[in-house]
Amino acid sequence: MLGKLIVYELKCTYKNVLALILAGLVTAILTCILINSTPDDDGIIIIVSVLTFVGIISLFILFFCIISHLSNRMNKSFYSRQGYLTLTLPASRLTIFNSKLIVAA
Repeated sequence: MLGKLIVYELKCTYKNVLALILAGLVTAILTCILINSTPDDDGIIIIVSVLTFVGIISLFILFFCIISHLSNRMNKSFYSRQGYLTLTLPASRLTIFNSKLIVAA
């Protein structure tokens, strides 16, 4: 039953999380390109430093967006109308919680 719950949870969350992960990968790649292509001009170095800082901050923001999305999904599936159906499944509450925790990890 744990495997089926994990597959169901992955089907429900993969689209949003995959979009956020792809945005993070694009941001990380652009930040790495900016770090490696630093010319010797002082004005350009300041601009590249600011853009690198913005890239790193955006990665942290994406991380917290993923965490908030997954925690909101867990909250919705336990404490809303959907939670009533989730908790009537023939599985223990610990199994349901573990499936959501494994997907979030």
